[in-house]
Amino acid sequence: MEQLKANDGSNKTHKNKDHNDDFRCFECVDSWDKCKGDISAGNLQYVASVPINRVRRCLVRLDLNGEMVRSRADGFDFFTEKNLPKKGCIPASVTPYSSFMRTICSCSSSGCNRLGIQEMITRFGMMSEKEYRKKYGKYITM
Repeated sequence: MEQLKANDGSNKTHKNKDHNDDFRCFECVDSWDKCKGDISAGNLQYVASVPINRVRRCLVRLDLNGEMVRSRADGFDFFTEKNLPKKGCIPASVTPYSSFMRTICSCSSSGCNRLGIQEMITRFGMMSEKEYRKKYGKYITM
């Protein structure tokens, strides 16, 4: 946990419970060669690994333009641990991001988004809109 200085001028510190340095996700775009496919095969030292502050989910998404992007769920206001699977893929049509995303895969262990989109779908499965609504209720909305 990150140690934060007190704002009252004292030397006291406290742990920031909203920040966990141990949970990290990879962030990169597959148009960069080091980010293509499964990045665990020797390219890890070239890819950013960022800490998670709010939502303990890493993402791999396929955008409508065909680009694959690795990121953290924290970067999107409407993703929460309650509306993203611990391990699995959902159609972007159940999110407010369907204007530029096609498929979103999420996982809940540090660095789990090192896999490519096809590997994520194969390993964790793809939910239909109907399956998503049955499990999580309504769509993710703004």
